[in-house]
Amino acid sequence: MIKRMLSGLICVGVIVAGSIYCDAAVHKKGGTSAGNFLKLGVGARAIGMGEAFTAVATDANAIYWNPAGLANLDRRQINAMHNTWLVDTYYDHLSFATPFKSGAMCTGLTYLGTGDIDRYGNSPSPKGSFNAYDLALIGGYGWKLSDELLVGVSGKLIQSKIDNYNANGIAVDLGVLSQTPVENLTVGGTIQNIGSKIKFNKDGDSLPLMIKAGAAYTMLDNNLTTALDITKARDNDVKFNIGGEYLVAKSFAVRAGYSSKIDEGAGITAGIGYKHPVVTVDYAYVPWGDLEKDTHRVSLLFNLY
Repeated sequence: MIKRMLSGLICVGVIVAGSIYCDAAVHKKGGTSAGNFLKLGVGARAIGMGEAFTAVATDANAIYWNPAGLANLDRRQINAMHNTWLVDTYYDHLSFATPFKSGAMCTGLTYLGTGDIDRYGNSPSPKGSFNAYDLALIGGYGWKLSDELLVGVSGKLIQSKIDNYNANGIAVDLGVLSQTPVENLTVGGTIQNIGSKIKFNKDGDSLPLMIKAGAAYTMLDNNLTTALDITKARDNDVKFNIGGEYLVAKSFAVRAGYSSKIDEGAGITAGIGYKHPVVTVDYAYVPWGDLEKDTHRVSLLFNLY
């Protein structure tokens, strides 16, 4: 009981800290952060649930959502995702996670790239082409301090490139995940992208620092999961994410969610998934309203025995 109370107090502390940050930071820095690809989530399951995943992440995808969740791993996993993104860009993720006695480690790579972009000089006709990309190498570890309390940390090496110009940076994520005294209620919190500025020239822009607090509740014999996230980024207002997942026959899942991060559309997300003992296949659909563009994500999660 004491351990449960302690774990609950730690998570409440993270949530309170996030609330203080939200109140103190007036949204006056929209569009001023660099490395905004770090805001894009990984894993079609999480996206289908409206990105309400801070207190849900318990597989290799936790390296992005909450590194504390890695500690729940009991087998090695390979995770891969492909995302057809906006304006002819694509977003991919690959990671490998392996458990240890005290927790689990995960390493991965995320990549946001473009196709060829026409290069223009002083004439209206293109003169050749160039491309651009953002890349992050990620490594993290989650520790199980007790059956009720998990903590985690991850580090990122970041590179951005536009034509012949390069910029680099580093960042750290911190996370906590706790089973509360209320049965089936889990809470979690993260601080993401604590790090250096990204500099193409002498001047640089800060990374998109984010504080997240989340809760998840399971019911109906663990077949239904509902989740809520509250996020404050340094360059944006407070955002809410709500999502749910219902398991049909223990192997097929249907998902839906709402993300207030999606300003250009209704914010509705949807997804499905099929879980096999060896591989899990997930798909997520996100419409972008006024942009007249729908995005699709597919991810595969392999369990290695």
